Amino acid sequence: MTFTCRNRKYGFERTGSIVLLWEIEGDPISDGYSPDDIDAAELWTHWRRTVPGSVVPIHWYVEGPGLGTFEFAPFQGVDPDLGDFLTHFTWPVDDGGEPIRWTNLPVADKLWRPGTAHKGGFIQELTGWKPSPLQELMDVARIERAIGWGGCYG
Repeated sequence: MTFTCRNRKYGFERTGSIVLLWEIEGDPISDGYSPDDIDAAELWTHWRRTVPGSVVPIHWYVEGPGLGTFEFAPFQGVDPDLGDFLTHFTWPVDDGGEPIRWTNLPVADKLWRPGTAHKGGFIQELTGWKPSPLQELMDVARIERAIGWGGCYG
């Protein structure tokens, strides 16, 4: 599905697809690795040693490949000086003129396998889990129980 919005500063209109991209607190730990260096389970273990507690925040971004934009997703309480997608663009509408429903947007898959190394992709690769649109927290301990991990990271 495509959406149209207008840049608030310059007034130009863009039409294209919109996807929600998620980042779990600390998942950029994968930036220093590739799937050829370390598998998803090993990287998860490294990540868990650095993540405090069992519930961690999820940060959201709006990626609009057809729109040529990458911004913080709305409704997250980001720093007003930075703004979010709606700071920079009008509320997107679909081809029929209906306003976007942010909770219906697709959530990007993030993978961790030879040839595909997304930032934080080890999480979805290992667990099969990804967040619902705009979900605020990941209950790491619950997901570990669901995949049968004992939670030993010592």
